[in-house]
Amino acid sequence: MNVDKTVIIGAGQSAANCGLELRRLGYDGQITLLGDETTPPYQRPELSKSYLARSVSPDEVVMLNQSMADAAEIDVKLGVSVDRLDMQNRVAFAGELQFDFDKLVFATGGRARKFPGAINLRTLSDADHLYQTLKSKQSLSIIGGGWLGLEVAATARSHGLAVRLFEHQERLCARSVPAEISELLLDYHGGLGVDVQFGSQLDADLFGADAVCACIGIEPNDQLARKAGIDTDRGILVNERQMTTVPNVFAIGDCAREYNRAAMENWAYANVSSQRAAHAICDIDVPVNPDLWLWSKQGDFLIQMRGDFNNADELIVKNRGRSACYYYLKDDRLACCIAINDPARFGKSRVVYRSQKKLNKELLA
Repeated sequence: MNVDKTVIIGAGQSAANCGLELRRLGYDGQITLLGDETTPPYQRPELSKSYLARSVSPDEVVMLNQSMADAAEIDVKLGVSVDRLDMQNRVAFAGELQFDFDKLVFATGGRARKFPGAINLRTLSDADHLYQTLKSKQSLSIIGGGWLGLEVAATARSHGLAVRLFEHQERLCARSVPAEISELLLDYHGGLGVDVQFGSQLDADLFGADAVCACIGIEPNDQLARKAGIDTDRGILVNERQMTTVPNVFAIGDCAREYNRAAMENWAYANVSSQRAAHAICDIDVPVNPDLWLWSKQGDFLIQMRGDFNNADELIVKNRGRSACYYYLKDDRLACCIAINDPARFGKSRVVYRSQKKLNKELLA
């Protein structure tokens, strides 16, 4: 019997989700995950939050352990690094190992951008290294005022370190949130005792701390795809079904970039893109209007966000004690919701956002 074979290169969050979604949709072929790390698929967002704070164990961040993989009939091979692809004969090579495939999914993720002498935080082993640093040092300089840098800053302060954070732009999370939310983040971290420096030209002599952590983004791991003749441009190029330029070859998560769109390197896209690819492999219509919501936990500051604020023409703010909800409207429709310590109202915004109905602004909250 000729059994369809799907090989997923990578064993992170998007890879695990893709394999599980395939089974949920009824795919009965072979599924093989090939991961170069030796740890089972785990949730990367927790590395800078609960795992770095040691409020959860390594087992608690794993999302596909051996028993779960066995139950789903997913063959997870760890410590296996694919180094060559034969696209004509549909074979993936990892040293002397060979894996035949009918469908191929790139879930190769990305690698942290380096800064000389700085620690990175991308993998579980990186998080272990940074944790030991936080336990043994008195001060930490952080390069980058995005989500990761702010999460590390809050965790480092909880360990008692003096923290300086360097951001070359003029406000925090400038590419992700509007100015009013940047101000909230600055006020919060100032209250924690984080010394935030804006507009600094980065120089190793500038930092003056026991250790430096670089949180300056990632580079997509698209080299293997490019060598195989698949179109890439700051990521593996895909359409709305996560299909690459080669038939039956897909890319998901941090390594993928949709045509004419900026890369979406986050937890939500890892999930949505893996679901899209699984639907495409099963030849099922891909769900529309995905809910690409994001969150960040920095100490006791929880921020949740869905939608795009950039083209909004009106802002309505609803405060309630220490919580707040920012509703960004475009033509009286909800374009974006940003909640601060307000998960209940953020949850309710999902239905409103997805419906895209015109709102009665008096009853919005």
